[in-house]
Amino acid sequence: MKNLLAEHETVSMLDGDGFKRLYSTDIEQLVADLLFKVGNIDNPTTIPQHILMFHAIKDDPNKVAIYEKVMKSFVAFMKATLANSDSVKDNKIDPTAFLIEAAKLGKQGVEMAENLLSSANHQMHISPWGKVRRLEYKDPVKLKDLFESSSLEAEHGSYIDQRFIDYLHQNFFAIDDLHWRKFEGLTAEFFEREGFRVEIGPGRDDGGVDIRVYKESKEASDPEVILVQCKRTKSKVGRTVVKALWADVVHEDAESGLIVTTSAISPGAKQDLGARGYPIEEADRDTVKKWIEAMKTPNTGVFMGE
Repeated sequence: MKNLLAEHETVSMLDGDGFKRLYSTDIEQLVADLLFKVGNIDNPTTIPQHILMFHAIKDDPNKVAIYEKVMKSFVAFMKATLANSDSVKDNKIDPTAFLIEAAKLGKQGVEMAENLLSSANHQMHISPWGKVRRLEYKDPVKLKDLFESSSLEAEHGSYIDQRFIDYLHQNFFAIDDLHWRKFEGLTAEFFEREGFRVEIGPGRDDGGVDIRVYKESKEASDPEVILVQCKRTKSKVGRTVVKALWADVVHEDAESGLIVTTSAISPGAKQDLGARGYPIEEADRDTVKKWIEAMKTPNTGVFMGE
């Protein structure tokens, strides 16, 4: 926080008392940078998209002509919409009419229109002065809990809070220091969002099975679809872990096992999987990164709808 503040503040000494003045543009950029650092937004720019768009096409007369028509249509659409209170429902505006008008200008018109809508969402979301947000969080979460707490309570999520997922998306290197229980929660969260029914173990004394994943159509008494073992570790997952999970799969008459790790399965363990035909798959570090990418908060905002 102090480093970001030092980067953006404009200093003015007042009466020799050491006061520092922050201009509104500095505060806006500071907020955007903070949101970017914690993964809440994908781009920390505070420059409106229509300005960036114009500078990108200003040397092409044909594109400039389309741009001017799209901008004129956008302004007219916004004036008409905001003048009609019935057009805004739950802080959302339906942009269909604007997109239809832009489509008359061809593919470039639609692309420019989509960029304008995306920019409007972005600007509303990052504004420290406005009240429009994609989501208003009721309670703060402590970042240190991601690394120190075994709690799986989540305000926005079933097993891990969405804000932690967004942070990990922006700062994936932090996966190595994640609390092992939070890593289990992250894995359970992914499968639940994929439509499976998830049963997460107690965390300790779980018999070697961290998560049981069922197809939604199955009853609890039916055989498990996947038995999951989570390993938040920097070292390779060895043969002992693989053999133990295979034994659990056989014992519980499960269909398969899955090792989810922030590293990878060791070469020797992979040889065992192939040679002995163990029904066990691997979700390695790259796979976990893709899971987080899939679960990150869409950067759409609420101003123009989801």
